[in-house]
Amino acid sequence: MDYLEYFYKLNERIFKTPKVKLGNTCDEYNIHLIASDFYMGNKTIFVVLPTLYLAQKYYDSLASILKEEDVLFFPADELVSAEMISATGDFLFERIQTLYTLMGSEKKLVIANMHGAIKYEMNKDKWQKSCFTIHLGDSFDIKELCKKLVSLGYEMVYTTVKTGQFSRRGSIVDIFPLGMLNPIRLDFFGDELDTMKLYDVETQRSKEKIDEVTILPVSEFIYNEEEFELAKRKISSFLAPFNLSSLEDDMYKRDIENLSLHKSLNTLSRYLRFFENQSFTLFDFKETKKIYFVDPVKSKESYDHLLLDLEDSCGRLGGYSLSKMDMFLPIKEALKCADVEIEGLRSIGECDYLINAKPIEPYKGNPKLILQDLLDYRCRKKLVLSISSKERREKINSILEEHGLVLVNINDVSKMSVGQIHYMDGGYPSFDVTVGELMVISESTIFDTTYTPKKIKYKSIYKNASKISHYDELTIGDYVVHYDYGIGKYMGIRTITQKDITRDFIYIMYANNSALMLPLEKISSLMKYASADTEGVTLHELGGTAWARQKAKVRKRVHDISDQLISLYAQRQAAEGFSFPKDSDLQYQFEEDFQYDLTPDQKKAVDDVKRDMESSRPMDRLICGDVGYGKTEVALRAAFKAVMGGKQVAVLAPTTILARQHYYTFKERMEEYGAKVELLNRFIPQKKQKEIIEGLALGSVDVVIGTHRLLSKEVEYYDLGLLIVDEEQRFGVTHKEKIKALKVNVDCITLSATPIPRTLQMSVMGIKDLSMIETPPKNRYPIQTYVLERNDRIIRDAIERELARGGQVFYLYNRVDTIMDMAAHLHDLVPEARICVGHGKLSREELEDVITSFINKEYDVLLCTTIIETGIDMPDTNTLLIHDADRLGLSQMYQIRGRVGRSSKIAYAYLMYEPRKVLTPEAEKRLETIKEFNELGSGFKIAMRDLSIRGSGDLLGEEQSGFVESVGIDIYLKILEEELEKKKHPEKISFDIEKPKEDISIVTPMVSRTIKSDYINNDDIRIEVHKKIDAINSIAGLHQLEAELIDRFGQISEELYLYMYEKLMKSYCKQLNIYKIDTKRQNEIIYYMEHEASQHKDGNHLFQEAYKAKVVKLGYKDGEISFTQTVDPKKKLLGFQQICDYFSKIL
Repeated sequence: MDYLEYFYKLNERIFKTPKVKLGNTCDEYNIHLIASDFYMGNKTIFVVLPTLYLAQKYYDSLASILKEEDVLFFPADELVSAEMISATGDFLFERIQTLYTLMGSEKKLVIANMHGAIKYEMNKDKWQKSCFTIHLGDSFDIKELCKKLVSLGYEMVYTTVKTGQFSRRGSIVDIFPLGMLNPIRLDFFGDELDTMKLYDVETQRSKEKIDEVTILPVSEFIYNEEEFELAKRKISSFLAPFNLSSLEDDMYKRDIENLSLHKSLNTLSRYLRFFENQSFTLFDFKETKKIYFVDPVKSKESYDHLLLDLEDSCGRLGGYSLSKMDMFLPIKEALKCADVEIEGLRSIGECDYLINAKPIEPYKGNPKLILQDLLDYRCRKKLVLSISSKERREKINSILEEHGLVLVNINDVSKMSVGQIHYMDGGYPSFDVTVGELMVISESTIFDTTYTPKKIKYKSIYKNASKISHYDELTIGDYVVHYDYGIGKYMGIRTITQKDITRDFIYIMYANNSALMLPLEKISSLMKYASADTEGVTLHELGGTAWARQKAKVRKRVHDISDQLISLYAQRQAAEGFSFPKDSDLQYQFEEDFQYDLTPDQKKAVDDVKRDMESSRPMDRLICGDVGYGKTEVALRAAFKAVMGGKQVAVLAPTTILARQHYYTFKERMEEYGAKVELLNRFIPQKKQKEIIEGLALGSVDVVIGTHRLLSKEVEYYDLGLLIVDEEQRFGVTHKEKIKALKVNVDCITLSATPIPRTLQMSVMGIKDLSMIETPPKNRYPIQTYVLERNDRIIRDAIERELARGGQVFYLYNRVDTIMDMAAHLHDLVPEARICVGHGKLSREELEDVITSFINKEYDVLLCTTIIETGIDMPDTNTLLIHDADRLGLSQMYQIRGRVGRSSKIAYAYLMYEPRKVLTPEAEKRLETIKEFNELGSGFKIAMRDLSIRGSGDLLGEEQSGFVESVGIDIYLKILEEELEKKKHPEKISFDIEKPKEDISIVTPMVSRTIKSDYINNDDIRIEVHKKIDAINSIAGLHQLEAELIDRFGQISEELYLYMYEKLMKSYCKQLNIYKIDTKRQNEIIYYMEHEASQHKDGNHLFQEAYKAKVVKLGYKDGEISFTQTVDPKKKLLGFQQICDYFSKIL
C-alpha cells in the first residue's frame, strides 16, 4: 500500500462525511489530507485559501507531492481593479490556462485564493467557442483572422516577441499563442494556409514545421459587437438612477470607450456581468467536484477588506455607483458551495472532527537534537522520514548507526510498526498528530533547507525574457554620433530619387539646422550616442573643427591605456600558475546539492572556469551577470574545486554586508564536506581575528571571506590558489593595486553585476576572459507590478500583506530632507511595523549598520532613497513601494526592481504617483515600460545602455569616463580598437595615412538602394535589414539573408535583389582589390584591378574560370588586369549574378 492510500484509509470517516468541518489542524496536515483525497477520489478538487501567499504555498507543496500536471493554480490580484491603471498579465495567463485545462475530462486539483474563487468568469460554452485550432491547409480570410485575434485579446504589433501579440506582413501572420514556448508563423497562399512553423523570438527566423496549433484567448473577457451594444445599454440603465460626479462620469466614459476598442480588458472585468445573463465562477467549470475552504474566517476578513477598498475608491471618485455594481460573488454564496471547511487560527464554531495536528519545529541540522527526538518518537509513534536526497539519507543513517539503529525503507506503508524509523521518497511536509500514531518528518525540517525534492524546472506559462539583443534601436530625436562628423540628432528615414536611382537615407540634424543625409547602407559609421547623461549635449557643426580636435584628444589618451593593456596581456601569457586536477567524485556530489538546474549561461561559465583552473596559465576571468542571476554558484564550484586541489581560497567583497552574505552561503554549502570557512571584517572580535590570521598562515583555514581587511599586511596565506573578487570596481585605487599584486600567479575570478557593452567585451577579450550570464533564472512567479495613484489604504494593505507572510518591505522615497516625516507617516499607517531609514547623508558605516539590522530582520520596512546598493541579496523582501515612480529614470527603476522577486515567493511592485496628477506622456510611457519589467523589455535595453557606460568605466578605469562621455562609448571603443590593433600589428600601415587608391565608381550606386515601406513598414527593422545587406560578403551570406527575408516578410522584389547583388559585387571588388568600375559603354562593364594585386594573381586560373563562365574577357595593360563583362541592359540582375559567381571562384 502506498503512502497516500494509507493516509486516506486513516481518515476515511472524514472523506465519507458530507459537508464536513474540521478543527485543530495545521497547513502541513491539510496538504496531506487534500493530496490523499485527490489521489484516491475521482473528483476535481478546488481548494480556496484566504490569501495569495497561502495559495502559492499550498500549490508549491501539492505540485511536488502529486503529478505536477494535475495541480493547477488560479491566482487573482488582491487589489480592487478599479484602482488600477494597469497590472501585469501573468496571473491572467495562468488563470486562462487553468480554465482551459478544466474543460478537459480528467480530474484536476485547483488551488485558488479567495479573490480568484469569487471572480466572475464567462460561461463555459463561450470559453469553448473562443478557443480554436488552426490546421495546415485550412482556408482563412486573413483580415477576419486578425479581427478574431483582436477579439480574443491579442495585441497587434509590428514584430511579435511576447505572449499575446500578433503581427501581419502581407501574406504572413505571426502569433504568439498562450501556452506555447515559441511563436508561430503562418504563411498563406491566397486564402489557403500554405506553411506553419515555429520561429525564434530573437532571430525572428522560423524553425521546425508544425501541422496544427490551438489558439487560446489571452483575455477573460470576450464579446462581439452585438453583445457590446446590448451591454452598453444595460450599463446606461444601471447608471441612470445615480447622480454621477465628474470623476465617475470620466471613468465610465473612458471604460466604455476601451470596451468598444477591446482595450485594457484585464482591468475592466468588473463589467463582465453586464455581458452575461447569469453568473459563473471557477467552480462551474466542472460537474463532479469537491470544494475545500481553508480558514473561511480569514477569507471573510479578506472579503470585508475588499469591500472597504471599494468604498474607499468610491470616496475618491466622489460617488458610490461602483460599490453597487455586481462585480464578484458574495463570500456567503461561495461558502455555501464548500464540502469541507478547515478551521484556521480562529474558530469556525462547532466542528465535526478535531484533528489535533501540529507542525514540527525545524532542527536546523543539529545532530544531537535530531538523535534525541528520533529515539524518543520511534518508541511512541509510527515514524516516517520523507527524504529524497541520497546524501542526506546517508547523513542521518550515520548519526543513527552509532546507536545501533538503521533507517528502514518502507514500500508497503501498512506494514509500518512502532519502534522503527522508516523513510520514504517525496516532498511530504512534517506534522505530528497528538492522539494518532502517525508522524511524518520532512527533510527540510531536519536540515532547515528549502530543499526541493525535484530539481526545480520552473514551468512558466508565458515565454520568459529573451536575452537582451540590441539596445541601440533608434527613435526620432535620439542623439547619434558619426565617426567623421560628430554628434547630431536622428530625424528619421527619407527616400530620395536622383537620376533614376532611389535610395534610403538617414536624416541627421547638426548645429545651426544643417542636415546630413547619410545613405542607409553606410549606417555602420553611425552609432547611437550613449553617455550616462544625454542632458545638455551640444550638436557639432558640419565642417567645424571641434569634433576632430575632440577625437585627437581621445586618441592620445587611449594611446597610453592601450600600452598598459598590451603589457598586462603579455605578462599574463608568460606567467606560470598551478593546474588543478580534474573533478573528483566529491565535486559531483557538492554540485548535486544545488537545488536548481543551471541556466545554459551558468553552465558555460562553470565549464570555462574549470577549464581555466585545469590549465597551467593563471586564470583571470570576469563573470558578468545581473543580481540574482547565479554568479555566486559559479564561484562556489570553483572554490570547492580549489579546496579539493589542496589550495586556499580568498573571497573579497567591497562591503561587510556582501562579505557576510557570501560567508553564510559558502559555509552552508562547504562545511558539510569538511572545508573550514571563516569571515574576516571589522565586526569580528580582535581575538577571533588573530586566530583566523594564524589559521590562514598555517593552512588550517581553507576559505576566508572578507572586506579589504584581507589585503592588510599581516594577512599571509599558507598556499593561496584562488582569489574571488566581488564588484572589483567598488574598491579604491590602492586596494586595486594590492589585488593586482595578489593576482600575479594565482587564479582569479572577478564577479560584476554591472553589464559590460558587447563591443568593449571584444576589445578587452584578449586581456581578460569573460563569461556573461544573461539568462534570467526561471523564477516561477514574475513580479506583479501595479501602476496606480498613491493612496494610504493601498500602502497600508501592501505593507500588512507582506508582514502577514513573514516578509519585509522596501519603501523608496527620494527626498532626504522630508524622509523622517515620511517615516512618521508610515508609522501612523502601520503602527505594528518596525521601520528603519537609510539615505545618502549617513556615513558608510551607519548605512551598513542599518542594512545589516534590516537583513537580520530587526526591522520590517526599510524606508530609503535610491542609495541602497545593489548586489545585496534580501530574499525576504518581496514588496516594493515607490513613492514617486514617475520621477525615476528607467535604469534606476530597473535596478530597484531587481531588489524584489528574488525568492520563490510572489513579489509585488507598486509604482505610485501623486493623486490627480496628470502624467507627462514620457512618464506614462516609462511607467508602461516598467510595468512590463518582467519581460526585461525595452526598458531593460535603455538601462543596459546607461549601465554599460558605467561598465566600461570600470573596465578601463574611472579616469577614462570623462573621455568616454566626450565622444560617446561606441566611437571611444572604435578608437581603442584601432590603437590596440596598431600595437598588436605594428607592421600594418597606420589607419590615417595612405588608403589604397579607389575610384569614385566603386562607391557610386549602380541601382536603387531602398527597401519599400510596403515590404517592411518599420524603420528600426528597415535599418536592421540595410545593415545586413551592407554586411554581405559571400554568395552563401546572400542566400542566408534571402532565406531570412522570405521567411519574415514574404517574396523579394527584383529591385531588392538588385540592391543585394550589387552590394555583394562591390564587396567582391574590395576583396579582389578592384579599384575602378567603368560603365560608360552600353553593353559592357569593365573592372580594373590594382597593380600590386594584379602581380600576385594566377593568370591561368583566371583564364580557366573566365572560359567556363563565358561572360568575362580578360585584359592586361601597364601591369594591371581588367575584366570586361558583356551585359544585356534588360537583364541587369542576371549580369550581377554572373559576375558575382565568377568573382567568388577567383578569390
